[in-house]
Amino acid sequence: MASELRDVLAAIKTALETVNGSGVYTHNLSDGDRVVYGAEVDPTRVPRVNLFDVGWDSSHGARLGYFERVSNVSIIGYVGASDDSNGSRFLAACDLLNDICRSLESDRTLGGEVRDIIVANSRAFDGAEWDLERLGAVEVVVTVNWSMKTGT
Repeated sequence: MASELRDVLAAIKTALETVNGSGVYTHNLSDGDRVVYGAEVDPTRVPRVNLFDVGWDSSHGARLGYFERVSNVSIIGYVGASDDSNGSRFLAACDLLNDICRSLESDRTLGGEVRDIIVANSRAFDGAEWDLERLGAVEVVVTVNWSMKTGT
């Protein structure tokens, strides 16, 4: 049986995979391996989004037998640009940041898996900041509030 944390991460991944390049979305993350687990630097295929770091704080639940979890999930995304200028890479990253936030905030319970989420910290930037000359990049930290039953 997978842990509840894995279920939460899977729900975040599923939400990100709804980004399909149409309607309110600019980029397409829906075609297979665009959203992945684990760290990656300088991906060969873009756009690409990685869920790569998670931590949590716990407190006693409102009900006996439960813990309240507040998890911080770190996400990094990479995107190509229409040309190789700083401005183009930065603006493409801004569009990817918008896509990520919209997809996560469209259902703040992640399909009923959690109580609530919020994009706690985020930034879009020119990949040249990390020596990734051809890419724009985003960093996002999503704070997730959920409840976990104690014991077995």
